[in-house]
Amino acid sequence: MDDTDTNGGEEIEEQPNIKIDVLQDVANARIRDGVIELRRILEEWESLQSHSLKIPYQQYLELLEEYNTKKETYTMNKEKLLNSVDGDIVLNVGGVCYNTQLSTILQEESVISLFFSDGFELAMVDGAYFIDRDGSHFDVILDYLSSKLTQEDLQKYTRQTLQSLLIESEFYGTGDLSSMIRIELGIATANDLSEYDNLLVDQRCGGSSLIVEYNFYNGATAYNQGTINGNPDSNWQNNGMIISSDHPDRLISHRINTNIGSTWGNGLPNESIGVVVIDITGQEQAVAISRFCAFQMNSDGRATHIRISAALPIDNPLPYNSTDWLVMLNWQTIGQFEEVPNPPEFGSGNSITCTEVWRLPTFHTRYLKVELRNDGSHGSNGYIELRQLMAFSL
Repeated sequence: MDDTDTNGGEEIEEQPNIKIDVLQDVANARIRDGVIELRRILEEWESLQSHSLKIPYQQYLELLEEYNTKKETYTMNKEKLLNSVDGDIVLNVGGVCYNTQLSTILQEESVISLFFSDGFELAMVDGAYFIDRDGSHFDVILDYLSSKLTQEDLQKYTRQTLQSLLIESEFYGTGDLSSMIRIELGIATANDLSEYDNLLVDQRCGGSSLIVEYNFYNGATAYNQGTINGNPDSNWQNNGMIISSDHPDRLISHRINTNIGSTWGNGLPNESIGVVVIDITGQEQAVAISRFCAFQMNSDGRATHIRISAALPIDNPLPYNSTDWLVMLNWQTIGQFEEVPNPPEFGSGNSITCTEVWRLPTFHTRYLKVELRNDGSHGSNGYIELRQLMAFSL
């Protein structure tokens, strides 16, 4: 299949390892002639390069040159506009009027800012610039542009409202806002989480976390129980789930040794439960958590369900069987993973995806209790194993 560049008439050949929609975006970008679209494509291009896919490098350089030209034009227009137009403006978005300032609209490169650059002429309706879009929640767009919107602010909106907001944010090209909304909807991409650090990293891997208890019940059995916080490079250690991944993509876990992961014997499938208690910070200090993602072992004992609880005390951990643990994420299914190519610099081992990001109301804790079980639905019920667990504070 070939995608035609309708602007230049040249043929863009499909590359075997490039997503078709990226190639289509190249054509669309030249039709739209917009800074934002070009910037987004270049970011995708960079992302694809980092995943060792085959990239038409000459085409990338052409896009880069085109982007830099448009960026320079945009910057000049922005300064000219700020110097020539009164600060206060009125926007009529689908019949809903908003008072704002031009400096807010031009805060970042977006489709909205392009409306006020050369080549665009917005219609005026009763002294207001008219934008033919749904104006119901345009105030959220303005709050974002004026740096008044936080991740927690989005928690008050219903899922339906967030889905509508995502459509509008994608139209306006407010990329960081789109990331915030996707995170809130639980459909985060790797780029959405790229600026956030995984909180669950073993101290010997440069983090602050340790396993403080490894246990089991309902017929589960120990595996390497005596080596609590064992060698990070060894097989099936109980601290395997907090051994860090060096993959740049937050939603991919890479292991050179693919046997690294927390492991239990599974005496009674779907009833046996393996437990670890994690000290996240290693000191009397709690940390805010609002997202989790889990990664399967590529093995014969993939955990199928997970439950995560938190403790209020920050001085000493609760026993694993204490009734004072507060369930933050009740039993959730851990979906099947997908294996993806390793970045070239990684060489051996394998890289797998997580199936979803679990969204929770923000809570603060020093200790987590993680419970796992395996009902055999992923192919084998001999063990209970989890390759890696990540937590984020957003």
